[in-house]
Amino acid sequence: MTVTREELHALIDRLPADELERVARTLEETTSEAQSSPPWPRSLGMIKDADPNASQRVDEYLAKGFGR
Repeated sequence: MTVTREELHALIDRLPADELERVARTLEETTSEAQSSPPWPRSLGMIKDADPNASQRVDEYLAKGFGR
């Protein structure tokens, strides 16, 4: 779905007054997350110090016990 800014403004203009606060909070959360989040999944940061040959040694790691 592609929405233009004008269409979004029109939707906001049609909101009931009692919904404005909830929608404003949602938009605020969405825009602040977009500004502060890196463009990749957070889980990638967990492997930045991992062994670069980890995929070649998977059997060795699994033999030791996964997650131990």
